[in-house]
Amino acid sequence: MNRAARGAETERNGTKRRRILDAASRLFGGRDLACVRMEEVAAEAGVAKGTLYNYFASKEELYFSILRGRMEHLLKALAHACRSGSEVRIRLRKLTVHTLMFLLKYPDFFRMLRKQEAQPAVGSDDRIRSLRACLHDLVRTLIEEGVERGEIAGVDPARAADWILGAVEGAALGYLETSEKPARGSADLDRFFDFLWSGLSGRTRPLRGWTVLVTREEEPGEGLSGEIERRGGRPLLCPLVRTVPPTDPATLNAAARDADRYAWILFTSARAVEAFSAARGKRAAPLPAGTRIGGVGEATAAAARKRFGRVDLVASRASGEGLADALRRTEPLDRMRILLPRADRAGEALPEILRACGAEVDDVVAYRTIHAESVPGRVAGALARGEIDAVTFASGSAVEAFVACLGAPSLRSPGRTYAIISIGPSTTAVVTALGGTVDAEASRPSLEELADAVAVGRSRFAANRGSGGPAPPQREESLR
Repeated sequence: MNRAARGAETERNGTKRRRILDAASRLFGGRDLACVRMEEVAAEAGVAKGTLYNYFASKEELYFSILRGRMEHLLKALAHACRSGSEVRIRLRKLTVHTLMFLLKYPDFFRMLRKQEAQPAVGSDDRIRSLRACLHDLVRTLIEEGVERGEIAGVDPARAADWILGAVEGAALGYLETSEKPARGSADLDRFFDFLWSGLSGRTRPLRGWTVLVTREEEPGEGLSGEIERRGGRPLLCPLVRTVPPTDPATLNAAARDADRYAWILFTSARAVEAFSAARGKRAAPLPAGTRIGGVGEATAAAARKRFGRVDLVASRASGEGLADALRRTEPLDRMRILLPRADRAGEALPEILRACGAEVDDVVAYRTIHAESVPGRVAGALARGEIDAVTFASGSAVEAFVACLGAPSLRSPGRTYAIISIGPSTTAVVTALGGTVDAEASRPSLEELADAVAVGRSRFAANRGSGGPAPPQREESLR
């Protein structure tokens, strides 16, 4: 048998083995090991009973192979997600969310695992207990690191690991009972982890009593508003910028249709990802492997992964310049065709750097940003009366619109009664250029980090004013 034939035979055997494992999982997930016969497994898998024994010596070996295989798969994915480097909170969120989604993706495995723990089957495999202990150790080690760094309040790491894994399994049971499955990045998953983290960190309501102006376009209780509410704050919505399609979408549609002509497509915002995806249409074929995707910041990268299944480059410095620097360190850009779908008001630094490196850049308007002409009277009044504790900006366009509505002094420190919070360096640069001062900048360009920065910025602002620290006001009535 030649090499090609051996490869094909190996692939066929692997496919058949997976079919047997999947069929057995469905049966073992619904019934106890003793109640399932190998004849049933063979029928479910569509193979002869004798074929089962070519892969597994007994029913017990088949049963434990399922448990071992799934546990090893989960642990491998978690080890990759929890690599050191980022904050413990970020890695612990990845671990809890990934574990929950894994249990929901493989409900039969989850049911088998619970039955095995409640009443171990005859001939129990010690390796299952060992793999389960590895999962517990992974969580415990993360919590120990969080305690050492001061991110987590003093708790017994082993006991806290029990709590977290118990909460994850409880959440999985709840979803399975209602036949619902949360989407990755959903508000449900955010609230679930916020609930866990608030107990671990001991900082449950850092924005309690504070009113925070949200200048981005979003629905009540979603996006930044939701993040502020989860931290105890009261968001006051005042969208200063709204996004609309291009005046003439023909250029964007043509670029989306002919995406395979480009070596790279670079996105500088999640909105650009959504606009480009919409231009391609729901039935569009996946982007070809030869067309790579780059993004600025984790929010943009997450949107790209959701829409296109991958992202090939994420700039460590969350700005257009940072993306250009990351790309030119990756490979020579001379004569490389690059598509840049973005906002009509986007800066020129990114395309200028790329063109200076010899790239052929198609800078296409993916969406337009429209500034508000004024702010609602209740918002203007609340600002004037000092009833707003912080103003958040998630884009430079929002800063420009704020100044256009309220004047440049609205950004300046003398006389200002609210902290100014920026999502990242490019937004901060706009505030500075307009004569303002930023009190805190998000550590990463995400809405979650922007909400975290509010508490830091408000405290710093209060200290700079000589107040001796923030005293969050209770002003519910005056803002209604």
